[in-house]
Amino acid sequence: YTCCTAKEGYSNPTVGAYGPNDIGGVGATDKAWGPSFTVRNHVIVVSGNAQLPWGIRVSGLWRFQSGTRWGPEQSGDLNGDGLNYNDRPFIFAPENLPLTETDPTKAQEIRDRYAGYLKAYPCVGKYVGQIIPRNTCTLPWFNRMDIQLAKSINTTGAQRAELQVNLFNVLNGLNSKWGRYMGVFGANQNLLSPNSFDQSTKKILYSVPTTFGSLGITGTNLLFQFQAQVGLKYFF
Repeated sequence: YTCCTAKEGYSNPTVGAYGPNDIGGVGATDKAWGPSFTVRNHVIVVSGNAQLPWGIRVSGLWRFQSGTRWGPEQSGDLNGDGLNYNDRPFIFAPENLPLTETDPTKAQEIRDRYAGYLKAYPCVGKYVGQIIPRNTCTLPWFNRMDIQLAKSINTTGAQRAELQVNLFNVLNGLNSKWGRYMGVFGANQNLLSPNSFDQSTKKILYSVPTTFGSLGITGTNLLFQFQAQVGLKYFF
């Protein structure tokens, strides 16, 4: 078991590329410090081996790890620093959210959707009344199991051959929904979408996307999927 924590701030060269950093106006970086988007706070690795009948040896490794950090964004460039999607949103109370929609019925539907997000994601909802800090949310835990079966066959003298069957990410082979790295990407991180500016109230008017927080699979690399390989080793 390993436990770690990591924080990063405005000096990180990935600012604007992997998540919102500036707290408000251009250069307002005093509150840009927060949890790193790459940190995994908890990792548990369980390994073992056993001897099966017919001289078959089985060994396995099961890895559990907590999810990485992420946080809500808002589309566009609110503070005019030239970087889109790097401005953290102000978390309004649902009844105070300034909306572009003027139809009362539709506006209430939007407020209900927004209120649902605040309830479903306490990592967002508890920051009502302020610009949300950096990377307050955590992705789901991930676990993966790899197994090897091996059978040694004596040949001549001290020489031998070993037949190996390696199974990678076995859980994903049992169920396609298991053993997957999941993340919240792109537009799914947008809690709010600024649409216009009300000159009379001096407020930005928003809409609320329907896909906030939706999970997607991280990458398409075959290493994230179930794999099997058969190998032959010869010892001499």
